[in-house]
Amino acid sequence: MNFTELADVLGLGGDALVAHSLRVSQLTFILARAGGLGRELAGRIARGAFFHDIGMLVIPEAIRLKPGRLDSLEFSVVKLHPEIGYRLIPPSSDPVTITSRKIALCHHERWDGSGYPYGLAGEEIPVEARWTALADHYDALRSERPYKSAYSHEKSVRILTQGDGRTLPSHFAPEVLKAFSRAHGSMESARSDNGTFVGLRTSETKPPSRPEPPREAKSGEGKHPGESSRSPGASCGFARVRLLEGEVGPEEEISQSLGRQAFTS
Repeated sequence: MNFTELADVLGLGGDALVAHSLRVSQLTFILARAGGLGRELAGRIARGAFFHDIGMLVIPEAIRLKPGRLDSLEFSVVKLHPEIGYRLIPPSSDPVTITSRKIALCHHERWDGSGYPYGLAGEEIPVEARWTALADHYDALRSERPYKSAYSHEKSVRILTQGDGRTLPSHFAPEVLKAFSRAHGSMESARSDNGTFVGLRTSETKPPSRPEPPREAKSGEGKHPGESSRSPGASCGFARVRLLEGEVGPEEEISQSLGRQAFTS
């Protein structure tokens, strides 16, 4: 299974999951670059971060979309998604695949050892997952969820840097928090004026002129089964192609390919 096929699998989780995944990819890149990582490494981590929540596909919608706080049993089910995601991404010697699997497995580990699934602490946590973890948490705070409204940028920064009882600064690697203190303005600037990322393109909104990568058609091959009813998130156009084909260049290029050109009002 290649990355484009894997992205289509992720799209089965719906537009909200794909949109969150794209945002976390972009935010991870911004954060990693602010932390001094080179473009190539930051780009590889950003591409891997796109699949951080792929394990959520297996979590029942009744739990994923529950309009309220999860009980202890439901949360124990959600906590399975890192290991599920790790297993869903096929093993490979490809660096982006290796990164994707590390992030899927470890993005809920915490620097102080209080995370899951393994309670890793400090340097035990893969560096790729450390950057993704804060970007993921920031986006979760800024996003509306069935059980909460979207928090403002200012409140989200305060929670991440000062703590609120549930989230603590000790959950994140010190160098990641330092980078966040420099980068949170850039992360916010990727959002719309009302403080939320605008939605993904739909079938009524044409992507930029760059076409999907060509592939060799088999004899008698028609459209993808059920193509007309596929979620827009399953083929999120230009941004997904740029992301998965590894075209990560200067900051302004990734900002375009994963940011404003990937979203529309």
